[in-house]
Amino acid sequence: MSVTREQPSEYAVCPRSESVPETKEASDCTFLRDYLYENPLRRAARRFLYSVIRTIFPPALRLIYGFHITCKENYEKLNGGAVMVYNHVHCLDCIMAACAITRNRIFYVTIQQNCNIPIVGGLIKLLGAWPLPQNASGYRMYKSRCKQALKSGNIVVVCPEGERKKTYKELRPFKTGAFEFAAENNVPVLPCVIKKVKSEGKTVLEFSMLEPIYAPADASKKRKTQSLCENTRSVMAAEIEKNNTR
Repeated sequence: MSVTREQPSEYAVCPRSESVPETKEASDCTFLRDYLYENPLRRAARRFLYSVIRTIFPPALRLIYGFHITCKENYEKLNGGAVMVYNHVHCLDCIMAACAITRNRIFYVTIQQNCNIPIVGGLIKLLGAWPLPQNASGYRMYKSRCKQALKSGNIVVVCPEGERKKTYKELRPFKTGAFEFAAENNVPVLPCVIKKVKSEGKTVLEFSMLEPIYAPADASKKRKTQSLCENTRSVMAAEIEKNNTR
């Protein structure tokens, strides 16, 4: 999802402040619950929206950007849930992810401001966006729903760079929230890289799906999180650097 500003903590979540009244926190939790738990009508609308996206956007993106997906066999290696990450460099990267992930349900981590945009916010919600909570109780609910989604074999999509910037030249520092989700739920990270490449004399947009990354089985949660974050960033940076030196 496109993000307009950096979040104030490494988890991209604002901790609860004692000055926040309970009524505001309850309001935030109601807002979250509306996004995290779908009713049957919304589920049907979401399935329809995804069928439209996966039919229309691949040829449209190919026509406009020369868009193509590579190394999809790495995605096929997954036999359950995973946290998917990619470099946040394009306004349509969530659509690209939807085109790449074809056999799992997807949930996107985003900020509440994106969900409040007229019309677009409704579409983001239908895509499966989860707005980041603004308080501690909301974050507990968020993590619980994330656990349910991953254990059910779904894909949770997070942009660890946070803020979107239009660059294909370098990878910015990662926040650790995505990797904590993966470590806590013992699921792999699926790193992907969006990059511009030369093909037949033209510059085209490529969505590369890299090898799933697993945390060391016998490590603490902190060590698993650190290992996933460092290894993921390393392979993504190497893929971007390889492309830049062609």
